[in-house]
Parts: sequence; C-alpha cells; structure tokens
Amino acid sequence: LQRAEDDGRPNSNSRRGDKDNSNPTTITYTSVITAWSRSQRPDAARRAEAVLSDMVYAHERMRDASIRPNKLTYGAVIAAWAASDEVVAGDRAQGILGELIDRYSRGENNDDCRPNAVMFNSTIHALSKNSSTDANDRAREVIANMWRLYDNCGKPDVRPSTTTYNSLLNCLAKSRRDGSAEEALELLRQMETDSAIPSPDIYSYVSVVDALATEASPDASKKARTIVARVEALYRQSSDPDLKPNILLYTGLVRAVESGGELESATIHSIEDHVRREGIRTDEVFCRSVKSALERVETAQA
Repeated sequence: LQRAEDDGRPNSNSRRGDKDNSNPTTITYTSVITAWSRSQRPDAARRAEAVLSDMVYAHERMRDASIRPNKLTYGAVIAAWAASDEVVAGDRAQGILGELIDRYSRGENNDDCRPNAVMFNSTIHALSKNSSTDANDRAREVIANMWRLYDNCGKPDVRPSTTTYNSLLNCLAKSRRDGSAEEALELLRQMETDSAIPSPDIYSYVSVVDALATEASPDASKKARTIVARVEALYRQSSDPDLKPNILLYTGLVRAVESGGELESATIHSIEDHVRREGIRTDEVFCRSVKSALERVETAQA
C-alpha cells in the first residue's frame, strides 16, 4: 500500500499539459484510496483521507483534469471512515461528505461530483459510532441535506431509502442520550404512516427494539413486546419477506426484557420457545443474551 501511495504522487517535474504516462490519474488515486479503505488497518481511514488531500492539492496546483477527484474518490474515503472505530469517524465522514456536496454545488464536474445514497448512508453509519450527544441531530441533518439534494436534482440514487432511515434508527439505538428510544418509536410511526418517506422493513423494527433495550426504562419490555407483536402481525397479514421476523428481533427483545423491569425466567423461556416454534435459527449472540438474562434472574432471586 505504501508503494502504491508513493506511486500515486505526481512527478514534481511535471507541468500543466504534460502527457507523462508515469503521472497518476483520478483512477490511480481512487484505487489507492480504495485499497486503504479495505485494508482493515487501524489507520486506514486516515491514510485514505491523506491520499485524497494529496490528490486535491495536486489537482488545484496543476489544474489537471486527469487528476480531479470525483464521487468515487470521496465515496471511498467516506467508506473508510464508516468502517473505522476511531471516535472521530463520524466527524470526518460528515466533513468529507460536506466537501463533496460543496464541489457539486459549485458545479464542478457535474454528476461526477454528485453524492449518492450510499455515501449519505455510510456517513450516518459513521455517526452512529459517535458518543457525542448531538450525533442523532447530525444524522438527521445528513438526511435533510439528502432530501434537499434530491429535490434539486431529482436523481433516484440520491433519494433517501429505507436503508437511510434504518441507519438513523441504528444511530438512535446506539445513542445514550435521554429520549432516543422515544425518537426511534416516533420515527418508526412516521415510516409506517407517512407515504412521503420510505416504509419500514424488519431491520427498522429491530433497531427500535434495540433502542428500547439500550434506554432500559421501566416500560422498555412492554414497549418492545408491542413492537415485536406488531411486526409479527404485519408479516402474517402480508407475507412480505422484508418484514419476516429474524433472530436479531428476538435478541433485542431478550435484552429489552432484561433491562426493562419485567425480568422473569418464564418470560425468557417463552421467547426461546417462540423462536424454536417459528423455526428461526439461533446464533451465538442470541444464546448469550438468553444466558445473561437467566443469570440475572437467578441473581435477583438469590
């Protein structure tokens, strides 16, 4: 990767208009950035962004259209930050997305600099790892910018999708800010009733149940049960595969029951039995969640 990065730097003796085939192009830079983003190294996102900075500098210095960054270049850097565990990942992803939006707004390279839904979704995913209390608001801001861009250009690959809203729900589910679970419940209600925004799928319901489990309020268990019962009924009525309950839903329900004040061994075993009757394959996370809940029951009864 380091050799590829070195090869990607322009020849310092090059002049504007030179046709030296040894000089990098947009494809060269983007390939190096993509390699960094997929490297799984702890510093991958920083290295990817550093290559983008070199590219922007070289393009602006030499005014060479062959090394102009485009949406694929920026998208690779955003993807790198979305995969990063650094605490600044959300800040950096949102900053890079903002740079791309600015370039597009200035009319640079037309559609080659137009962000798409994947980049917005990845930015929200990066923000979901941010422990700051304003992460939820910033994720909503990303979606608001997405809608504005869609209203201006009308391109379908910019329109917020169910995945976009699920990314926001996931952000709310991971948030430690008071009221995040209620925000998630309200957003789910909007997705169910407002035809102007995407409809929910099973992962929407999973994230809301997770949000209730994270908040651990006294009524979390009751609310989670209501959500699970609702999506089970919707699936029975519609047979929509996008609404088919999965093990993630019931793992979240176990966690919500454990944290929500209705912890009884019979309740946990009833969830286990239901999963078994429905033929839903369990996984290690579900089994650990059940074990943790039952151990907590035993401790409380001791």
